[in-house]
Amino acid sequence: DASDPCVMSDVSCADFDDFLAILYPTDFRRPPKKTTSQWTSILHLSAKWDFENIKLLAIDNLTTSADPVDKIVLGRRYVITEWLAGAYEAVCTRADPLTLEEGMKLGVEDTVRISAARQ
Repeated sequence: DASDPCVMSDVSCADFDDFLAILYPTDFRRPPKKTTSQWTSILHLSAKWDFENIKLLAIDNLTTSADPVDKIVLGRRYVITEWLAGAYEAVCTRADPLTLEEGMKLGVEDTVRISAARQ
């Protein structure tokens, strides 16, 4: 009913639009290209609303596009355990130390553990 809209104050229009583009594609032969950020928001909404197949699609796409730090953060948040070991190893063995931004994303506990493992 147009006089009683469903208000989703915790969902941005852009995130909802990205989610709907997966749920209702305009061309089934060529799915829309999405950025890592867009797939992350699709993962968030599909997990929140229990759309398991869309969640799995987001995970598949993020497996190839997300960087190791994002895989740690998302893997812990959405219980994607198959990402964690490889992502931790990649971060611990890379040449560059964690950046301030990466440390903020990971949180204190993971940042300290990764820093200790790198020494």
